[in-house]
This record gives sequence, structure tokens and C-alpha cells, in this order.
Amino acid sequence: MNAVIVTLTWLVYPTPRTDEPSKTPLELVVTIGDQPPRTLKLKPQLGDLKPYNQPLCTNEQPFIQYPFERGEVAKTAFYEGGAGGYLVRRSGDTLVIAEWEQSDGACDGKHHELVACPRTTKIATRIAIPKGSKIREQLFEIDRKGARHAFECKS
Repeated sequence: MNAVIVTLTWLVYPTPRTDEPSKTPLELVVTIGDQPPRTLKLKPQLGDLKPYNQPLCTNEQPFIQYPFERGEVAKTAFYEGGAGGYLVRRSGDTLVIAEWEQSDGACDGKHHELVACPRTTKIATRIAIPKGSKIREQLFEIDRKGARHAFECKS
């Protein structure tokens, strides 16, 4: 029996044209095998989407600023004086989709030493997946005409 492929596709839309700092619209399309895709409209994000911040780009970048943490199978990272985005964590036969953010700089550690500021997460939703599923992640930028372009991992 072949494992079911679960495809997680991030869609990053252009920021609205305004004079004020704009947030980037973001969606996650979850496709489980041959089932119809499920599109999750996520909270728009502030900041740049750079290859060296995307765990998806580990084959092209020598160092990833916000790598996967334990259990994570997909993540977007937007940077603007701190970082944030969304992550997908696998917990058994469930995908947990959560918003994450981390302030820039150093924080006071347990013994008053400087440490990286902790990351906070807020669960957005959970999705059941078949037992033994394989996860595949994709990232596309959508241009102003609505065309999809695969995210370029080379700087």
C-alpha cells in the first residue's frame, strides 16, 4: 500500500498598494491524496519573505535563520524587526497549523544571561490526515495578475 501524499502549498499574495506598511495576504492549501484541496485563509503577515528565512530552502541556503523545530513539517517566515508567520506541526495523524512570532534581539534568560527571545505560537486549526501520510511542502508567490510563481530559494 502506498502512503498518501499530503501537499501543503503556501500562497503568498502581493501586498495591497497603499502608502502605509501593508501586510501580505497568505493562504495554505492542504491537499490530502486525491481529495479536493482545502484552502485556509490565514492572517496577513508583515515583513519580507527571504530565502534565508525559509526552512523550505535548506538545499539552496547555507544557513536558515528560522529552521524547523521538533515536529514541524512546514513553515513560512516573514521578517520585519522580528519574525513571524505560520507553521505546520505533525502530531501523530493530525496536522496542527499555528501562527508564530518571535521578537528581534536578545531577552533576559533564566540566569540573567542574554538569550534569543522565545517564540510564541497560537494554534489556528487542526486537520486529520491518514496514518502514514507523507508530507510535501510548496511555496508560491502570486503576482498582481494572479499567476503563481514558485518561490526562488537562491539569493
